[in-house]
Amino acid sequence: MKQPVQLEDVMEFILRNRASNLDVAPVADLLERMLWLLADGEEVLRVRKSWLEHETDFEKVRVALAMSETFPYDSREEMTAQFTSLTRRWPTLKSTCDAMLETWDVQHARRR
Repeated sequence: MKQPVQLEDVMEFILRNRASNLDVAPVADLLERMLWLLADGEEVLRVRKSWLEHETDFEKVRVALAMSETFPYDSREEMTAQFTSLTRRWPTLKSTCDAMLETWDVQHARRR
């Protein structure tokens, strides 16, 4: 009997087997499309959050941050805390994290 395919394994396969000259943005775009294609698109978001919180793999973190259609956390405070941790480990991610926080602020200012 075949074992069920784990979505995280598929996501990692896509990342690891992308064309050699391809940056992570198209990978992130494809993973975001999977949100709408899969019956349990929420699993994509769970994997993304896991990559942000538990990974030591810079490429996975970059993909997770490049996913721009949704925010990885439900509050600015959660994002700020996680981004602080990420930017301590990888200072080059600061501008990406800051841009996501700025987008959050813009979108949430409209709702007030």
